[in-house]
Amino acid sequence: MKQVSSCSGISSGFRVFLIFSAILALTSSALAGSGQLTSNPSNLNFGSVQIGSSQTRSLTLTNSGNSRLIITQATPSVSGFTISGLVYPVTLNAGKSINGTVAFTPQSVGTSNGSVLFVFHDRRYAGGTFTMTLPTLGSGFSSGPLTSTPTSLSFGNV
Repeated sequence: MKQVSSCSGISSGFRVFLIFSAILALTSSALAGSGQLTSNPSNLNFGSVQIGSSQTRSLTLTNSGNSRLIITQATPSVSGFTISGLVYPVTLNAGKSINGTVAFTPQSVGTSNGSVLFVFHDRRYAGGTFTMTLPTLGSGFSSGPLTSTPTSLSFGNV
């Protein structure tokens, strides 16, 4: 403030305005909070799931920050994973939670290692879009009739 008051050619009304603006900017910055999205559990492991079947896991998303956030989408990175129970946009006030379900329905034999990407924003930060990644893992297997080759064995006289 000494620099502002010692400048020549600036009217005192302007100095007051400048000092007020500086105080206002500092106050806004100190009060600006951030919505912070967390997930419980922090990753989802579905284990082995038979092709044609589905396995589900419950999920709780929590705004652990100090301002409201809005979840605009959730996108699985690989096929076979889907999320349900959320209607977008989802508004979460500070400290609040919402439950959803992630399902794994394998389409082929093998491991599906991916994630669900949640996109959200916080109205206090203009233009700020944030993401949270939830790792997912599952393995598809196929069961069928047990066969052997050759179809018969001869052990002779034992």
